Amino acid sequence: MRKQSEKAPAPFFNIGASSLLVIFLILCLVTFAILTLTSAKSDADFAEKLAHHKTNYYVACNTAESTLDEIDAVLADAWQLSDTAAVFTEIETQLTALNSREQLQLSMDFTQSEPTVSYAVAIDDKQNLCVTLTLAAAPAKGEAYYRISQWQVQSSGEWNGDQTLNLMK
Repeated sequence: MRKQSEKAPAPFFNIGASSLLVIFLILCLVTFAILTLTSAKSDADFAEKLAHHKTNYYVACNTAESTLDEIDAVLADAWQLSDTAAVFTEIETQLTALNSREQLQLSMDFTQSEPTVSYAVAIDDKQNLCVTLTLAAAPAKGEAYYRISQWQVQSSGEWNGDQTLNLMK
């Protein structure tokens, strides 16, 4: 038999409720920290992608604005002529030269009652900034030569909507 002065060794698995609570709280904090880190990484990736897209968009806008400035100069030069019939031929000649020099996707339609000039500037490989100008038939002095009827981002790629999931045979 044992003596009274000797105490029995405490079993290894004799963990108190407070220790279990501390372990549970640490596990919860680690889980929330991992979830927060994952969410922050996802938000940072999205912000970077959005910043890249906005930068590309504004670069395309700047290119479209400089092209618009060149077209405005062509229109101003052409309307210095007095003959209205010769104006549109002169505009077409100068814009064709501008199109070949700048490598634009420029198109002109002078057959309508309201002649139009359209061009597109690439934002990225999937989107273009499309601009359509409606030209004035005979602007008076001090009036605008055109009105911007379209300034819009359009998809340049083909959309493939077939994303079916084969769940069952």
